Amino acid sequence: MYRYFGEQDTLYRDQITSSGGFFDDSINTFYKEMTIGETQYLFVGLDYGASDAELAWANEIVSARPNHKVIVTTHAYMYRDGTT
Repeated sequence: MYRYFGEQDTLYRDQITSSGGFFDDSINTFYKEMTIGETQYLFVGLDYGASDAELAWANEIVSARPNHKVIVTTHAYMYRDGTT
């Protein structure tokens, strides 16, 4: 993935107002804030099988931005039986 997209991709760079990662500039677990039109968005990407520490970090990021519409993506969060 890093070979194709780098540490942080540059898509929509001019609209990103803030960004960060759980592991510095990692694209495995990250957030990006963006304003499109008059709507504030928060994109949170979680790593495959995100750890409790990563989930706590993401919760802090989301909780600190109550006026944002939040979109969370991840590769896998739950097993078929509903456990995490």
